[in-house]
Amino acid sequence: MVKQLENFQVKAYSLRTPVYSENDSIENVYINDFMETFLRRLLAMNAEERRMINEAEKKYIELVNIFESEDKDFIQGEFNTATFGTTQEIKDLLTGEKIGVKGVNDGVISIVYFQINKKNGLLLVEKDEAHVFSKNIFMQYFNNKKHIVSDFYSIFNKANESISLSLLDSNRCLFLDVIQPKEFKEEIKAFASVKEVFIEFPLTEDKSDIIGQLETLAKDNGLKGVNEIKVAYRNTVRKGSVRHIESFFDKVIEDANMSPGISGRLNSGRTKTIRKIASRLTQDFDIKVKVNGMGVKSFSDMFSEMIAISKTENLLPKINSNAITKLNINKVGVLIEEGEQEAG
Repeated sequence: MVKQLENFQVKAYSLRTPVYSENDSIENVYINDFMETFLRRLLAMNAEERRMINEAEKKYIELVNIFESEDKDFIQGEFNTATFGTTQEIKDLLTGEKIGVKGVNDGVISIVYFQINKKNGLLLVEKDEAHVFSKNIFMQYFNNKKHIVSDFYSIFNKANESISLSLLDSNRCLFLDVIQPKEFKEEIKAFASVKEVFIEFPLTEDKSDIIGQLETLAKDNGLKGVNEIKVAYRNTVRKGSVRHIESFFDKVIEDANMSPGISGRLNSGRTKTIRKIASRLTQDFDIKVKVNGMGVKSFSDMFSEMIAISKTENLLPKINSNAITKLNINKVGVLIEEGEQEAG
């Protein structure tokens, strides 16, 4: 079956499990034992207990898989998500024939891959086509199911006398933070070579002559539905690079009407495209993944790209830093598993 590369987007979040000493709270901590125990127990539940349905927002989410990563530093898995609440007609788009009706309690399942870095809690999540996955939905899901790890706290706190985890009912046992986009000029510095510099302009009444000429040319030749134009400066020479881009962008980024960007190769060898978009609230990354003729994406490609992001982007330098690792936190995951085996 023929496969082709398609573009996907990955969003970045940070998981934290703060710990507490006698006099203080230590915020920038991620204890993977806790999260891994939660996910493993959640997956062991039957489907009816495992899923969460948000009736108010008409959204559904369910953990359906955890994968063994070839890299032991990562947990990988997938959520199913969907929206519901409206009746919709289903048609064969090639013939126009009606083939069914989606009822108010039916939903089209979206598969959302995710990956957690065990060392620092970096959570990378594929952009959800159903627009269900978010910080709020994830935390609702966790809070709805967190009773399954109620014993973790007593075992952890007993094994770590100088520090403790917050109790389940405090709402401070797990945090999910949105990772803010890096400063655009800082992101530029990560490029080893740049093949294209581009600027996107909104098509408004106030525009330069060249932009006006291009718009007139497009309209005269029947081009419709356009509200933006992109101007690109390229280097087409093999192994060549556009140079002196920082001073150029110093001027461009001052104009709120322009959205500049660059495409090129990072020092790690990965190709990347970045844009300065004021409305972007979450750090995200563009990746390429093979998709087969049935529209099924390669999860091995997806996870390989996520691992590359996690290892090269340095998104969470403060989580589990050297100062925090000196706490000598005792892991209790093995104790938890042994207890479950004895009970079983």
